[in-house]
Amino acid sequence: MYDAQWSPVHPSVFGSVDAEGYIDVWNINRDVDLPLVRQQVAEKPKPINTLRWSKDGRRIVTGDSAGNVTLHQVDNDLVVPKQEDFDKMMRFLHNAP
Repeated sequence: MYDAQWSPVHPSVFGSVDAEGYIDVWNINRDVDLPLVRQQVAEKPKPINTLRWSKDGRRIVTGDSAGNVTLHQVDNDLVVPKQEDFDKMMRFLHNAP
């Protein structure tokens, strides 16, 4: 993993990028071991070393080691959290070792 950043709008969602050219979007309320989405950014993978969310949480921008920038659209389920998402995240944090 080269970079990771929490969603600015959803309490349990974050994105990460890696050396194999993948972007992963995680929701730890659903699964802490596997990402919800795993997508290879380019046909000829290059390490992705930067990830940033838009302020409204609807887009992610990634940058690779060759200087390419890619814009990704985020699914609405990950943009508009429900009250239960906040509640689950609080329980997760209180039960963490």
